[in-house]
Amino acid sequence: MRTNLNTKKEIVKTRDACERMWSIVFPDKAHKFYPIEGKDDKASKAFDAAGIDWVYDGPDGLIGISQRTQYMPRGIPPYNTFSVRFSRVSGYDTEWQKRVYALVSDADLLKPSVTVQSFFSEDGSRLLSMGRIMTRDLIASLMAGQPMRYYTNPQDRTKFVAPSWRKLKSDGYPVKVWTPPLALAA
Repeated sequence: MRTNLNTKKEIVKTRDACERMWSIVFPDKAHKFYPIEGKDDKASKAFDAAGIDWVYDGPDGLIGISQRTQYMPRGIPPYNTFSVRFSRVSGYDTEWQKRVYALVSDADLLKPSVTVQSFFSEDGSRLLSMGRIMTRDLIASLMAGQPMRYYTNPQDRTKFVAPSWRKLKSDGYPVKVWTPPLALAA
């Protein structure tokens, strides 16, 4: 994967922010996280192709994590949703394609077990909110036949859905949500 300087800066910013938040998501003391995004080795490419952004090495073994971070401009509240891309103009596989294939395939494929969405202040210094759901539950909610509202990112014309944490919880899906005070020191 070739990345430009701005993309590399964003990857580092996101990686730094995420490394500070993992102790909230996985509070046990014996944890290690391995970032996948932006790496060019074969193993990282295989994890990325499976939809895994981070690998958590905890007391029960390895867990694949699909993770999305968004930075909110000052004065804009966090969306408190899970963003799932459905289509890209580039033609690259989306989170939807990767996750559905890994979860519904009969093969014992590597897959992200957990999906985490976080919203940080624009500079990345404060965690505004964060949600965690089992990936199979997120996909099940999207496949449940309820009408979905599609959004289009104006910058790259990517189409995505963004189910709200509140709606998922009211539909009975186990979503763990963290909200302020979650200020993380930069």
